[in-house]
Amino acid sequence: MADRLIEKLPQIKFFWFIDEALTVTQLFAIATSFIKSGKEIFWQARTRIDEKLLSKELIKVLKESGLKELRLGLESASYSVLQKMNKFDDSFSFAMVKRIVKEYSENNISIHFPIIVGFPGETNFDRKLTYDFF
Repeated sequence: MADRLIEKLPQIKFFWFIDEALTVTQLFAIATSFIKSGKEIFWQARTRIDEKLLSKELIKVLKESGLKELRLGLESASYSVLQKMNKFDDSFSFAMVKRIVKEYSENNISIHFPIIVGFPGETNFDRKLTYDFF
């Protein structure tokens, strides 16, 4: 996939992947292809929150490849709302989210979280948890 994008260079220097379905493996493969191209590329991608994002090797490769922003689907900081969304498995924690933000920010990669306000069943307390977290 990344090789076809690289063929478009030097006309395009910025890629914005909008598909949230990119896996950590795909992110790594894209980043590696961008690095191998030897071209200066800036890019942004979306993925799901995953403990594998904390891999030091992955972060290094993403930074070196020109990744500028990673969008992660958190949507809420309320466990009950996230459960209603069927969002994460048992390995999820807000501590992991905070570690991801810290590690990527320290490597000059911005983290962006879209949020959803007013999800069915969300309470004022749930909404406050989200506002306070972000």
